[in-house]
Amino acid sequence: MTPERLREIEKLFHEARERAPAERDALQLGLNLLKALPNSPRPPLSEVIAALLRQTERLALLMNAAADAAGCVDVKLIGREEVARSTGAVSGELLPLADWRARAVPSMPDEAMVLKEASAVNPAFLAATANADNGDTAPAFRYNSILFMPTTNPERGILRAVQCEPTDPVSMALADGRAVARFPELAGWSAVHCARRAVAEHRAWLSANGGAYPPHGWVGMQSACSEPSMRTMGLLFTAARAALFLESIDEGHPELAVTVAGVADCLVARDSSCSDVVHSALHHFRASRAIESADPNHVAAMLDVVRNLSPYAGSSVVSMTAR
Repeated sequence: MTPERLREIEKLFHEARERAPAERDALQLGLNLLKALPNSPRPPLSEVIAALLRQTERLALLMNAAADAAGCVDVKLIGREEVARSTGAVSGELLPLADWRARAVPSMPDEAMVLKEASAVNPAFLAATANADNGDTAPAFRYNSILFMPTTNPERGILRAVQCEPTDPVSMALADGRAVARFPELAGWSAVHCARRAVAEHRAWLSANGGAYPPHGWVGMQSACSEPSMRTMGLLFTAARAALFLESIDEGHPELAVTVAGVADCLVARDSSCSDVVHSALHHFRASRAIESADPNHVAAMLDVVRNLSPYAGSSVVSMTAR
């Protein structure tokens, strides 16, 4: 680092001390550390983590205040009783993971989060929690009004690692044991905006008419599964969830399925004539997770059900089963 760059950083610390008097001690710690770097000082991890947690909490409180002022829409959570199966042994409360990323740019359903008792300022706890990230099961912990999902995989942390109630009302509701999520009436975070975005993301792949499949998503973990038929079946369930979420909002009774079984129940409740197809698809999807392959016939039948949902009606949906 050049001397000029060091002076710029030092200036920023001084300015921050004046603008954030409540964090003067933490910022002074940063200044002291900056000056002591040539001597390789002991990293003050616990002190720095505590300061970052406090500052993140302040941001969360500002978001909460804006959400409270705007009002909210209550969304009933369906299927929360059935917890997604973990790929490994876990300790802690296992809950469905149906956040923005799981709804709009999913890897594979059902994802889950393991809610752990936190010692958030303890570096060893944070390291152990991040290293416990296991496939479709994400470790999580609460710190006041914030939900953290630490991970050593940068891709798995995108749009997920740090949340508060306005940004992830579903996970916060599940962590609190509530059957209703409070979506703020704020642009980009409202229930209807979240539902429309999820439908748009799924419509994009449903309407694809060429190229390799599964598509390479803009979130890397979307392409984690390379087996096309299994990948397609999983995406069909999440696409159905997005469409059903939007339909329920338009009909004035917002509800969101947080598990694949919940999606199946909602599809059958909407149209009982698809019961056999949906339940067969659910059974074969669960079985396919063990053998990493889904029956193309069940995929094709489920594709017909999903593309007939009103939010996707008129899309140029093509069958992916032959790829």
